[in-house]
Amino acid sequence: MLRLLPAVLLFAACSRREAQATPPAAATPTGTLRPARFAGSWYPGDPAALTPLLDRDLGLARPLEGGDPVLAVVSPHAGIQFSGATAGTALGVLRGRPVRRVILVGPSHHLYYHGLALPPPEMTGYATPAGTLPIDRDAIGALRGAPGFGGPAAAHAPEHSLEMVAIFLARALPGVPIVPMVAGDLGDSGEVRAIAARLAATLRPSDVVVISSDFTHYGPNYDYIPFTTDVAENLQKYADEATLALAAADLAAFDAHLTATHDDICGREGLRLLMALLPPGARGERVAFDTSGRETGDYTNSVSYAGLVFRGKSPWGATGRH
Repeated sequence: MLRLLPAVLLFAACSRREAQATPPAAATPTGTLRPARFAGSWYPGDPAALTPLLDRDLGLARPLEGGDPVLAVVSPHAGIQFSGATAGTALGVLRGRPVRRVILVGPSHHLYYHGLALPPPEMTGYATPAGTLPIDRDAIGALRGAPGFGGPAAAHAPEHSLEMVAIFLARALPGVPIVPMVAGDLGDSGEVRAIAARLAATLRPSDVVVISSDFTHYGPNYDYIPFTTDVAENLQKYADEATLALAAADLAAFDAHLTATHDDICGREGLRLLMALLPPGARGERVAFDTSGRETGDYTNSVSYAGLVFRGKSPWGATGRH
């Protein structure tokens, strides 16, 4: 069984660079909004400064050929100066599309647990300087209590993996509701498929699934040094192997890559969920790839970022799902 526990060291290393103070949740007439904790540190907190950056990065998306609907997107979640271009290239394909709801899944960098963590019942949305993303509380209510969806709601407050994608969604799909979930360990492939089946029962043809994930975290900061020479080339090879399996919607091949390399892909549980969730015939395309090492010119410590877009002729809710 794949386990998330070895990545706790990685999560702790990532967390050392995060903002320390958590803004209080904002009260609304019917509940609370999750505050933009990383505004002003990982990205500009001033909408006048943030909006041009988001538009620049979202504008990097290439037009998609053909009429098959976009089913899912994989986007990174690092600081905007490092992974913004990759995130925008992937998430920008959603602009102008008839998306009615986003299922947003990111990894837990702070707590270890099994399953998916839903937001607390009183949470009504994710606040960002680019706009508020309302939460589909009916969908959350339908999943609450189901096996595999019992992770701690407290995972949402400190987590950056959803927030860093939320700022792009708020600009690309203003006002579109989200179903935010923070993923812990989802277990073996059988458990992942069972959780995916429960989630699939709630999906509609107009939904898009967005998985937040960075890829290889290389270097002493992450306690992961599988090679010491040709680092840039080897990081590219790891990304090629992982994203090839993902693009083919091949859960077994992706699991095999993780087992063989111990590749510390922080969002791997969400990615595994997506592989089990996609309808038959769905395929992905890697639309962007970068590393923080290329950005800084120093590969002593480097994080890889990949953007993928998944399309298929059978939308969510179609019959014959595997």
